[in-house]
Amino acid sequence: MAQVNHNYDYLTVVDGQTVWERLRVIRSFLTERRQALKIANLGKEKFEATKDTMDEWDRREAEIMNENQDSLIQDCVDEIAFLEDFESKLAEEAEKERVVGKSDREMYEINFPKESRVRLVNRTKSEMLSVGHITPETMSMIMRDTSVLPALVEAKILSPEAQNAIGAKGNLQLLLEQSDATKF
Repeated sequence: MAQVNHNYDYLTVVDGQTVWERLRVIRSFLTERRQALKIANLGKEKFEATKDTMDEWDRREAEIMNENQDSLIQDCVDEIAFLEDFESKLAEEAEKERVVGKSDREMYEINFPKESRVRLVNRTKSEMLSVGHITPETMSMIMRDTSVLPALVEAKILSPEAQNAIGAKGNLQLLLEQSDATKF
């Protein structure tokens, strides 16, 4: 039960581009860590309760397996404390975007289109910086969700002309009909 993530990873690597998505993911990690702690404590209790009834070889093997258990449990306690603090900060920030009367579960769903668009914009930026062009798969995703076009124009990834061409009907067939396919 070693610490799954270093605290820094929770801040930088964990999925979620928007506050509601990060909150959802961190809460999921927190639930899993709490469950892992309960299981570890139960395992420790079970060993203590049954070690006197074990034969010598089983007991010695179990003692070896449990040598670092206290330190691993403390790592889990520390990780939970960090996650609880981080979760409270995310929750405070998320409240600023809450739709009145909506539960957290409803807010996760309400937020997901925004999360998806931010991911798509970031994916597109990453491709432009790393390979110098937008991959066909990503372009297809952009064409299915044309709401990302203004953000891509603002980031100077697409030209306003490309936005107009793609956004006219928002589908590949129309773009191909209006353009010379040999220039793609």
